[in-house]
Amino acid sequence: MRIGKNPQKFQFVKENKYNHLILIPIYIPHNKGYYLESFEILQYCLESLIKTIHSKTFIAVVNNGSCTEVIQYLNNLLNDKLIHEAIHTFNIGKINSIIKGLAGHDFDLVTISDADIFFQNNWQKETVKVFNEFPKTGVVGIIPQLKMFSYCCENILFDKFWSNHLKFVNVLNPKGIKHFCRSIGWDDSYNKNYLKKHLIIESKNGFRALLGTGHAVSTYRFEIFKKINFKTNDYKLGGEIELDQSSLKFDTWRLTTEDNYAYHMGNTKEVWMHKEIRNLNTSSKDTLKVNYVYKLERKKLAYFFKYRIFRKILKNPYIYRFLLKKKGLPIQFIKHF
Repeated sequence: MRIGKNPQKFQFVKENKYNHLILIPIYIPHNKGYYLESFEILQYCLESLIKTIHSKTFIAVVNNGSCTEVIQYLNNLLNDKLIHEAIHTFNIGKINSIIKGLAGHDFDLVTISDADIFFQNNWQKETVKVFNEFPKTGVVGIIPQLKMFSYCCENILFDKFWSNHLKFVNVLNPKGIKHFCRSIGWDDSYNKNYLKKHLIIESKNGFRALLGTGHAVSTYRFEIFKKINFKTNDYKLGGEIELDQSSLKFDTWRLTTEDNYAYHMGNTKEVWMHKEIRNLNTSSKDTLKVNYVYKLERKKLAYFFKYRIFRKILKNPYIYRFLLKKKGLPIQFIKHF
């Protein structure tokens, strides 16, 4: 039987002092084969994250069926108050792990990251700058990649088709892009013109960001997930298209910082990781806040026209080449870009 009243009843939850959620799904089932060095990669990931975040950051990890060694490591971080939440489950898949990690939270921003990302100094500060400089931004990446404007950026291309603020410029950090290509196992046969020019959007203040973003690490307006009925996924890995399109349904933009503020490590440790970890700052007190101006509302007509119709229009080679030329891509690049 019960004696007395539960002291928690009708007690308010303490005011949320955090404004940025970092969510990392983790799957390291053993330390053999493909996963031989994954545990050490995870340690670099979390150590680099902990060293580079500001004081209003909440770190949540979802252990998606990992081995005992990983479970103990995550529990130790939680006990030492270096992370704020550790969810342990069987292998329910990456997308379902993300859904589980989002539940019960309410922040301004959420960064969804793979467990093999090496975070760099000032990545949060630069991310917030992109959101504030471009009010329609819904997602911000911090790892520039090849030709990102060709994926889920039709709404930006439509909005700024005639604008001089959308243009091709010289790649700021080609070494960073080369590093990413190598980290995902690509050989050296990709189009090298992508290392010379990329498409940027420029704000009225002259601040620049790249069009598009990848899957490895991206920061979202948290409100997107509050307004969308995000469905469970049947795949253990993959199926990110719904995650990508979630921001498009509100006609928001997918952008990336012009410079590298994180690196993809893959599944193999390298000498540079040990050197870089020593160059990171301790947690910053810089807690820049996002000033949301653009109201999030479902834009069904805009989504249909810009993503469905305009996407098909851009597949016309004459219109596509006209766009590339108008945005300043050198003529010698246009045929193979």
